[in-house]
Amino acid sequence: MVQPPLVPPSSWLLGNATSLKGDPVPFLNECTSKYGPVFRIRILAREFTVVSLDDPALHSAIFRNSALSLDQGGINTLRFDAFLNYGNLVHTKGVNASVLRSTKLDSKPLWQINDKSLRELVNSLPNYTSEGGAVVTDPESLMLHLVASSYAKVQLGEPLASNPKLKSIFCAFFLQVELCAVLVTLLPPWLVPFVFWFLFPLRRAVTDMEAILKPEIKRRRQHEKQADQFDFLDLLMEQETNDEYLTTNILLLQIAAMRNTSLMLQNILYDIAENPSIANALRREMKEHIDFSLNEPLTRQTLTNLTLLDSFIRESLFQSAKPITSVRTATSDTAINGFDIPAGTDILLYGAKVHGKAFWETPMEEFYPDRWIGSGKHATTTSSEYMLFGGGKTICPGRFLAVLEMKTFVCCLLNRYDVRLHHGGKVKREFSMKHVLPAMEKGKQVPLVFVPRK
Repeated sequence: MVQPPLVPPSSWLLGNATSLKGDPVPFLNECTSKYGPVFRIRILAREFTVVSLDDPALHSAIFRNSALSLDQGGINTLRFDAFLNYGNLVHTKGVNASVLRSTKLDSKPLWQINDKSLRELVNSLPNYTSEGGAVVTDPESLMLHLVASSYAKVQLGEPLASNPKLKSIFCAFFLQVELCAVLVTLLPPWLVPFVFWFLFPLRRAVTDMEAILKPEIKRRRQHEKQADQFDFLDLLMEQETNDEYLTTNILLLQIAAMRNTSLMLQNILYDIAENPSIANALRREMKEHIDFSLNEPLTRQTLTNLTLLDSFIRESLFQSAKPITSVRTATSDTAINGFDIPAGTDILLYGAKVHGKAFWETPMEEFYPDRWIGSGKHATTTSSEYMLFGGGKTICPGRFLAVLEMKTFVCCLLNRYDVRLHHGGKVKREFSMKHVLPAMEKGKQVPLVFVPRK
């Protein structure tokens, strides 16, 4: 068996963890140059095979390899099976995929949901400038609460989404799962199930979520649905009869929404704040297609007509692509670039170098909001240089709903507010293994100012 080369650990106990602290890009680029595009590293108790996707041919081979499971990679990373019923049966190709692509989603007034959620959050902020703008010192928390509120209404509908405890439970559940992701890395795999018994905040968050979801599912099974009732849970229930599995699906979809959509929205916010000319151009396009005075919900077709908005969102997501695009697990013995990969191997897909000359004549470092207009590549279109939503057979089916949410959010935001950096100027993003953190200075996010438009 020919295994990929093992990068010498910097510490017997920590492995290569110290080299990956902070911005992992320099270390991973150095390893790629020294060992080739496929190599192994150790992070504390776990060993990973890193695949650097700077070669388009290797990139295509990875996403065609059916032995590399994104679902199993998620289970191994967050250990859903340790704290959720049916957490080891996560799938994205069946029920979730068909529901997320359903045209019935077009009938939901998502714009009204986002508009109401955003106004409630911003207008409740206590700190105001002399110009009458609300100073947001913690955009991360703002976006988490916005996504929690918006997705609760899309997923569960009213009156359940108006439960004052639901949003805080969603946020608490998400934060506890994020903590688990760290613990899984720190501990040997065999020890993880035992430790979870002592994570009382996580167990309480799961219990609180199930206490809300299970009775609602049972109620809907026993009573005829109202004609005007529509939400994501209804669509799931049409195709899934196992109520336990339905509960797990809703919880997992909420994790994905809050973990990914909220971070993407933060980066979009800062791109708007740094580039007032982009905001004005987007408003001009919106004015051609939307009459906000009618207070009508945005449809998928209306949003499709906003080509500059679509290109802007794709560019924002492209520029904020995280270094490790996804974790996949080999479900059977396979081979990558001539190396043997045993079943059970965790694969880190390193995608930072797709901005380089292997994919483009020049590096794609400048922000161009209209870069993708006329290219045939939309915000939901995956390609070799754009892997926010994965690729191949395990491509994220939720990307359509996520981008729809982002577009409605931007339309609502720009219609009502000017957004700028509190101190003006430009800010840089900070890289970590799993995230690109927007506009960080000295470990904290740069405050934003929301100024109501007249």
